[in-house]
Amino acid sequence: MDPRYEPYFRNRIQQIRREGSAGGALQSGLSSEQVFDAVEEGTGRHGTSPALRPDGELLLYLAFTELVARPVATVRGREVNLSDLLSAISSDAGLITDRAVGGGPASAHDVINATARSWSRLRTAGWDLWD
Repeated sequence: MDPRYEPYFRNRIQQIRREGSAGGALQSGLSSEQVFDAVEEGTGRHGTSPALRPDGELLLYLAFTELVARPVATVRGREVNLSDLLSAISSDAGLITDRAVGGGPASAHDVINATARSWSRLRTAGWDLWD
């Protein structure tokens, strides 16, 4: 990645996080801040060095917010156990990150490839959102 893009991705992550903490409720008591925290918890298993580049981190956050948490919470509403959903997001973010990380922080491209390689093991795939 051209290093000039890195500040944009970092700033966008911070902006989304600020917007979420300012009342970004998704549905049924689920906030975007909770999803962000679950992704962060899952990807934070790699010690002090970042496991993901900012573009990889932003991709995971947006994917889990817009393609998992929001549709599940909206369609299934109160029947969703939010704790289970957030746990699945955290677990899957960790699995994807583990498979994405190579010699350095993983890019968005690495995250996409790792997601494809991990598909059958993703807990969130059990919500039947994409198959």
